[in-house]
Amino acid sequence: MLRLLRIVLLPLVVGSVLLLAPAPAAAATVSNPADGAALAAAPRQVTLTFTREPVAEASQVSVLSGDGRPVSESAQPVRAGLSLTQPVGIARAGDFTIVYSVKFADGGHEQGTRRFRVLTDPAPGGTDAHAGHTAHDVDPVSATLLVVDGLVVLVVVFLLILRRPGADPVAWRLPSAERKSDDRTA
Repeated sequence: MLRLLRIVLLPLVVGSVLLLAPAPAAAATVSNPADGAALAAAPRQVTLTFTREPVAEASQVSVLSGDGRPVSESAQPVRAGLSLTQPVGIARAGDFTIVYSVKFADGGHEQGTRRFRVLTDPAPGGTDAHAGHTAHDVDPVSATLLVVDGLVVLVVVFLLILRRPGADPVAWRLPSAERKSDDRTA
């Protein structure tokens, strides 16, 4: 009975821990301007939004021009909820890099870079308010399929553990005199 209890509970406990454990925060889930964006006009600020609460006093967000000069207007980013905002003073077109090192309230740490470009001419195709912003959200269908895949794997593992081993192969059940051995024929 104890063996059956272990066989049943082990996959359930492991599966529960894996499904319920908090996932580590990825780098900024959303940046504005988005990574790789080509903007028709220079932004007045950059914003990084995370999946955990950042601590502004222990975090750094800098924006550098293509030649490495800082264009950030303050030394400290401003926190609003899960976001950090850094005011910038971009006076010319070019490539810019957002460099961040963020401490979170739960003790975690994340660092990374994001790049964007400010164009001299307006982007072709009109002046859409979201032109050049390519922030990615989680696709609900993909997320659902990922959860279903994980559950299928857990069920298969559970069924494999519960499956009783089949009968021994016939060769294993033969008496030793009836088995042919390579070392006796040599």
